[in-house]
Amino acid sequence: MKDMLERLADVRAQIAKRERLRDSAKSKFIRWALQRIIEHQKDVASELEQAIHEAESDARGS
Repeated sequence: MKDMLERLADVRAQIAKRERLRDSAKSKFIRWALQRIIEHQKDVASELEQAIHEAESDARGS
């Protein structure tokens, strides 16, 4: 569980960093590419959050 929480924190930090990069990018292509990466990382974060929630539910049920 601890490793999933650490990974989630890392992914959220990466999202924030890439959002700053996207917002400051001058190239339309770079902004588009960074947005695609951000969307993917948000999907990963969502899946991690779901896995953490399920693990917490399993731990309470045991």
